[in-house]
Amino acid sequence: MEHRENDSESSQWSVRANFWRGDRALGGTMVVHGDRLAFTPHAFDRATGGSTTFTVPLSEIRSLATVPRSVTFPRRRLLIETCDGRTGVFLIPRQEEIAERLAQAVAAAGGPIVEPDQVKDLPAVAPDDSLVMRVMLSGWLHLITVPLWTALLVSLVLGSSGPFAIALASLVLLSSIFWTIRGFLRSSRIRRARAPHERPRSGR
Repeated sequence: MEHRENDSESSQWSVRANFWRGDRALGGTMVVHGDRLAFTPHAFDRATGGSTTFTVPLSEIRSLATVPRSVTFPRRRLLIETCDGRTGVFLIPRQEEIAERLAQAVAAAGGPIVEPDQVKDLPAVAPDDSLVMRVMLSGWLHLITVPLWTALLVSLVLGSSGPFAIALASLVLLSSIFWTIRGFLRSSRIRRARAPHERPRSGR
């Protein structure tokens, strides 16, 4: 990823970024132009259901924070919160430098003076609900493979196969079970997130 600047207009600059939409990272470009910040996904991500953009006037950015490294994600990310309660989580190169520059742009646009801080946890966000992600991480899809791997494991044990083959088949079976459970839990989270936005049905 690289940082680019327009030499003819110091108020316009861009940086390659990954934007987290639930449990999916969309690759694209974050652009600061005049008094606005905007993220647009690459064409590939848009074509596969990742059409989410993130656009906000700089004056409406309330805070900037660094999400620390974790066991599941060893790189730091930038958390942007807006005055109307929206959040954007980005992975960008030279994060400290970009965060400071973004804070200066917010102040120059008349927004609050924000100092990049650090947060312990990310705000809860529903998983990505695009068709591609629903298919790839479907619990039903992985459930189909569980009996297949179980049958293979049983045949290896009854056939007195070597310990390596049995261990490998066992590992794959456990992985299928894990992704099956995770897939159904993911679908449940999507339904719960969607429920408040659905209109109640009439009793008539």
